Amino acid sequence: MFFVFSAPENPPLWWQVVLNISTSGEYAYKPEGNTPGFNGTFFFNIVVVGTLQEDGGDYMFMQLLQQTQASRWKETVSGPVKQSAVDLSNKLRPDITINYAFLEKGILSFDFSFKPLPVPFKNKFFLEPHTYLDLPESAGEETIREKLKYKMGIISGDNRVALPNKLIYDNVQTNREFAWKWKQNNPGNRWTSSHEITVKLTIIRRVNKGTPGQ
Repeated sequence: MFFVFSAPENPPLWWQVVLNISTSGEYAYKPEGNTPGFNGTFFFNIVVVGTLQEDGGDYMFMQLLQQTQASRWKETVSGPVKQSAVDLSNKLRPDITINYAFLEKGILSFDFSFKPLPVPFKNKFFLEPHTYLDLPESAGEETIREKLKYKMGIISGDNRVALPNKLIYDNVQTNREFAWKWKQNNPGNRWTSSHEITVKLTIIRRVNKGTPGQ
């Protein structure tokens, strides 16, 4: 007895997703009087790789890895007489999560955020309260109100990492670039921070066992 198996007319699709994220920024604490001040500057480049699959009219994203390609991080405490600078480039590693991908009104979007990062980083010269640094996050679904707080600080560009859904079906490889600038919007807070970000998104259509879709 012989069994003959034929290839499906519409083989299952999946996509390889790469997000290349570059961020630079600064933060500071500005006290009153002659007490020490504090500031930090940073730049990092992170690459995130994952897969995207169809999931009942929406999508399921699986994050496979993230890699820090470059990192420069410095914190400085300035007093009336001297400054104390600490290079943290090898100690601070921002941790990003692609929370999910979602389809809304024909637009495919990626929702990401960073794990809260306390600053300053173990600086024995700075005695003022610590805070959590605001790092970039992309826009989520319209019903998620928590995302609005970050969005209010955007001074240039748009933090929606999104593209028309049909593009990932029509093209073997789709490339998009997004950028925005953000500044803390809280005049009564002595902590200030700002950053700018560029996100390069690459989506590669795959079929079956990972061969490029034709």
